[in-house]
Amino acid sequence: YGGSPLSVTFTAVAGRRYKITADCFMTSTVAGDLASIQITNAANSQLQSAQVAVPTGLYSLKAHAELIAIPGAGSVTYKVRANRAIGSGTVTVVAGATNPAFILVEDIGT
Repeated sequence: YGGSPLSVTFTAVAGRRYKITADCFMTSTVAGDLASIQITNAANSQLQSAQVAVPTGLYSLKAHAELIAIPGAGSVTYKVRANRAIGSGTVTVVAGATNPAFILVEDIGT
């Protein structure tokens, strides 16, 4: 996988479900590349993914992935990793005030 621009660590409660949401904007140096984001665990094992055909230059498109997880109790880390799935360009995560990137963990109950 590519780089890990986003990560979150929290203390999970046994038996609880957590919704992990990842959003980021992506662009490429070559038009039509297929970019991928993955939600992974701390060991970088992919748990969920999403792909988006990305444009070049000044424009970026949002990639969005969600995961419902029931981790064991204790400290848990999730990451968002990004890479080029198809194509020949360099895919970049674009993050800033006008293009927010985030990973969100929500406790959604039992």
